[in-house]
Amino acid sequence: MKCYTPDSWKIVKITSEQHGEIFKVLCSWQGGYTDADVWKLSSGFVDLKELENKYETNQTSGSLYILMKNNERESSFMREKFNNFKSSLSAVSATIEYVDMKDFLKIFNPK
Repeated sequence: MKCYTPDSWKIVKITSEQHGEIFKVLCSWQGGYTDADVWKLSSGFVDLKELENKYETNQTSGSLYILMKNNERESSFMREKFNNFKSSLSAVSATIEYVDMKDFLKIFNPK
């Protein structure tokens, strides 16, 4: 199992006629002097556990994401990727939007 702890993250909701609503984590890590910035879109929520200063979520791929509460924000690198997704999805009549964690906690009901 891979474990990810991003520097910045936001929940996204992707909606399409074919798949309905899917919630994922869009996240990024800031590169250093010799490394580039990195981004990732998770596979989709299986569960969500809230702890004092973080959330832990298993994803459908088997990965674990550790989301620090104070890192819920959009980096400029994420904004670029989000806008690319938005353009690509509109071409196939699908949408993507951000969902604040406080709102996600009210609507997410794992099966």
